[in-house]
Amino acid sequence: MEKIISKLCCPACKSKLEIDNTSLSCNNCKIKFFFENGIFNFSNLTRSETYDYYEDKFGSASISDINEDKRKYISRTLGDERSHHLISNIHINKGWVVDFGTGRGLIAGTLKSLKGDLKIIGYDISPKACRSALNSGFVDFAICCDDDIPLTDNSVDAAIMGDLIEHLLDPEHFLNEVHRILIPGGILSLSTPNVSFIRNRITMMRGEFPRTECDYSYEIWNARHIKFFNFNSIENILIKCGFRNIEIKGIRLLRGYKIPLIRILRYLIPDNLSYEMMVVKAKKGS
Repeated sequence: MEKIISKLCCPACKSKLEIDNTSLSCNNCKIKFFFENGIFNFSNLTRSETYDYYEDKFGSASISDINEDKRKYISRTLGDERSHHLISNIHINKGWVVDFGTGRGLIAGTLKSLKGDLKIIGYDISPKACRSALNSGFVDFAICCDDDIPLTDNSVDAAIMGDLIEHLLDPEHFLNEVHRILIPGGILSLSTPNVSFIRNRITMMRGEFPRTECDYSYEIWNARHIKFFNFNSIENILIKCGFRNIEIKGIRLLRGYKIPLIRILRYLIPDNLSYEMMVVKAKKGS
């Protein structure tokens, strides 16, 4: 517990926090934050537009504790191409990793099962999601907060953002925060849909707005994806936020087409058109 507390800071002013029974206090802001059973809750005192939007509209209502065989969930997670590459980007065996937008903690839990010496922090705006990930044993600690990350500078070795950046109202601010908390050379692994995917372009040509999320039950104006990226823009925003050694891997290559056609089109169509999703690995510059 002492190790994680030493990494925490006030999300507003970034000052160190002092512990007092079930609360953490900032001497500078005179604000108290609460923790219980491994969950550090900063959300009620740092509510932002992002928090209000997601907690009010969606609130991780489908999140529930995993009581079935965890091996089944881990196997399923590794079998997903996106998840597999997200996890493969984290090549360290020891240190601290933050899983942003952890949800039920499946990515974090799979990584922990492969590399048990890692200390993993689940991070989500939903207290229910944090509780689920922690109760399932997929994360060591959970932080409930939003855009202003309550972790000290250079305090974690790696960060995961699985299908998160497209949900953020201010992705540049959040990436700057992630860059701040990573150690020099620290790894960021993220995934996001590719809005330039050829199917999305065809949809636009038909006069419709493309859907980049799996759940089609929401009207397009209530969709949860509010920021859109392609191979060029995701690289540009990462460079602007100080990341280097950026590697972008396209996945889900023209799904639904027969294999011979894929092989031909792969050499004719650029990545920005060919791939539905992107998995990105980047490092904090030293």
